[in-house]
Amino acid sequence: MVASPVGPPRSAPRYTPGGAALHQLAREIERFSQAGLVLGRLSAARLALLHSLLQNEKTASDLARERGATRQATLRVVDSLLAEGWLQRVPNPRHRRAALLRVTALGKRVYHESALEQAQALNRIAESCDSAEVFAAVRLLRIVREKARAR
Repeated sequence: MVASPVGPPRSAPRYTPGGAALHQLAREIERFSQAGLVLGRLSAARLALLHSLLQNEKTASDLARERGATRQATLRVVDSLLAEGWLQRVPNPRHRRAALLRVTALGKRVYHESALEQAQALNRIAESCDSAEVFAAVRLLRIVREKARAR
């Protein structure tokens, strides 16, 4: 029996101390968002999408560009909101095939309830945090995001 050739073992990525800290920060942010801040029916992605559509009607492609997400990922969220009855498609006067998305009355109610729950949950968490540290973290994340975009 001849063993099939196997490539060299992959080594772990080598980070500088700053790179390792940013990697750890990214993992913590991911865990934070996966923990489900919203206690209601809306994930952060669904809440953000509804918030955007409450400002004005948009196409799925508009939403994807705005969110910096793929059209496919955005369509999965849109399709779930359509299935729940929280969104509806309406004719787009500028494009026959790309319908506009509009939040339904039910979607508005669910959005406002979930946004309130999220605000209450974040306010409870914030009580045990140092505001200056939170604002410093926000500034850092903005800088990191801008540098990542500039790559």
